[in-house]
Amino acid sequence: MLLSSNDMVDDAAACVAYCEGQLQQGADPASSIIILGQSMGGGVAVELASTRYPRLPNVNCRSFSSLSAAASSTLGIAGSSVARGVVRLALSLAFSRLPWRSPLDSARHWRQLHTGPKLLIYHPQDQVIGHAAALHTALHDQSALDGIDVIQLGGSPRDAHNEHPADFAPREWSAAISWMQRALQLQ
Repeated sequence: MLLSSNDMVDDAAACVAYCEGQLQQGADPASSIIILGQSMGGGVAVELASTRYPRLPNVNCRSFSSLSAAASSTLGIAGSSVARGVVRLALSLAFSRLPWRSPLDSARHWRQLHTGPKLLIYHPQDQVIGHAAALHTALHDQSALDGIDVIQLGGSPRDAHNEHPADFAPREWSAAISWMQRALQLQ
């Protein structure tokens, strides 16, 4: 049962552990497993990578800098630091275990992820996450994009967050697939 963001990370860790168990003896997980997440899954994926699997390739697709930033943006209160603090506190109490902490703080986890290949995929017109709450925006504003491959999706989709990138940005999505194949040494 999912009661906290930690539970989502634990479930994702169980998936990676299962995949590791399916590898042939002596196979390197870093050339066989990619941790990939989109939106909420992007927050889970980067926390999983930074806390448990830092060597595995990590792909973050159209995700947020933190769950509280995304919620504040959605509520239209991103401009108020007091309101953002209230949202961060409410989410910490509701979605994390003791000691309470801001759940799914993706920007912090990306900055902690020093090993393993990293790919960040974003669309500048993502209306679900919003530009101000996007992981790409936070890392760019903090000059923390060094060592991260970045693909900006193009095209003009109706929904830049939920539509499949192959449908509106085939060239960029092809580049993302090629990156993943290289990370897994398939190319």
